[in-house]
Amino acid sequence: MLALVLDKANLILFITEMDVPSLKSAHRALELFERTGIYDKKIRLILNRYVKSKLMTLESVEKALGVKVFWTLPNNYPVAIAAVNQGLSIQECDSRSDIAKSYVGLTASVMNSFMFAGSSRAEGAESRRSGLLGRLLPPVRG
Repeated sequence: MLALVLDKANLILFITEMDVPSLKSAHRALELFERTGIYDKKIRLILNRYVKSKLMTLESVEKALGVKVFWTLPNNYPVAIAAVNQGLSIQECDSRSDIAKSYVGLTASVMNSFMFAGSSRAEGAESRRSGLLGRLLPPVRG
């Protein structure tokens, strides 16, 4: 069932963290996608709780997983936990934080992925703007 849903998706946002157990699980999941015929060009790798490190770089993650990093979300635990505890979105909790700005940028990048994928997909992306991401995040202004 999951493979059918993923096969129908235009874009898959695959989120992991930069620790060894998470990357091992991510590697297994990506191998499963490949075995089930999920087209790897629609997978976008997002690193959550990203912290720049000399021990584990973006390049080493890309090499280990065989997928380019599409986006990083910074590790801003204080803002994230405050939003959770207050029942607010990160944007509502602290719109000027690095993590809120990163989510806005991610949204713009995802929307651009649809815009450049072709006019029929672009029209679909515009109609999806009122979907979950459109309701959670403010509109991106150029």
